[in-house]
Amino acid sequence: MPSTLYALYLSRAAHQNLSIGLAQGIWGLTDDAVARQLSQLEPPRTGLEILNDLQVGDQVLAASGGPQPRVKRGAWADATLLEGSLWRITSPYLYETTTVWPAPPSKPEETYPHRFGIEEVETLADITKDAIELVGMDAMHYSANIGGLPVPVVQGAPVLATVGSPGPGESEDPGFLVLGGDLDATVLTSVRREQRKLRAKLLGDATTAGCALCGHIFPAACVRTAHIKRRATCTEQERRDLTNIMFACTLGCDHLFELGYIYVDGAGVVQARSDVSVTQDLKEAIERVRGRICSEHTTASGPYFAAHRESLGV
Repeated sequence: MPSTLYALYLSRAAHQNLSIGLAQGIWGLTDDAVARQLSQLEPPRTGLEILNDLQVGDQVLAASGGPQPRVKRGAWADATLLEGSLWRITSPYLYETTTVWPAPPSKPEETYPHRFGIEEVETLADITKDAIELVGMDAMHYSANIGGLPVPVVQGAPVLATVGSPGPGESEDPGFLVLGGDLDATVLTSVRREQRKLRAKLLGDATTAGCALCGHIFPAACVRTAHIKRRATCTEQERRDLTNIMFACTLGCDHLFELGYIYVDGAGVVQARSDVSVTQDLKEAIERVRGRICSEHTTASGPYFAAHRESLGV
């Protein structure tokens, strides 16, 4: 199933918590936010239901620096969002009250307990409808009016219904654009700027490449240049380091490694996580690569594989 993109607007206070959330790999929302009944979504649902819909691998565009939210619908159509952070969801919704962010002075007991795991994929600036289309700006405007909840951006259709009765906490004019006309839309995709050059340097003129994890040879289009250490935690130099890159096939190995179902141990052997639940079919996919020697495990790349294991807690 393709991943879903969510729009999440950061208020000034939420933006101040952004660096902490990215460093900790977690984002949190308040009880008040998730209790909202969002009548303008199609279908209507609560904030908590939205959080429970989040899946690992979904993306969230968190943006700030937009216009005043409480404006007439359509006013954000030509808006510019000054800053953006594209996240990949790394763990689903959980309720946790440990302190991560400082509580606001007006509510010293606040812990932002409704949380989901994140890693930053890309930072962006000056985001307009050219990047996320009207459906994305539409969803971002609505998020700004509902306390910064993530709002799904549905490719090929507007996510919001026509104006209906406002839900609790919503104004008569919640300020979002109701789309008409052509429903086909291009949704924002992440661009990892170093990837093209790294791939060109590693592949050269080759039309095939071997997967470092399963060892099979595939057409070049079927392998990805995967960072061994999680890209979100890499320095700029580490992102460019060729020893931190391996080819992983799109037939499963790239996904299994990125989501942490498999890892490479200190001897260079592909291992399976024992602390995660899997379906029988997923178990069979993992077993096909478990025990193989990773072709890219070397003395130089060893620390990057160790960092990957550390991120998984193994």
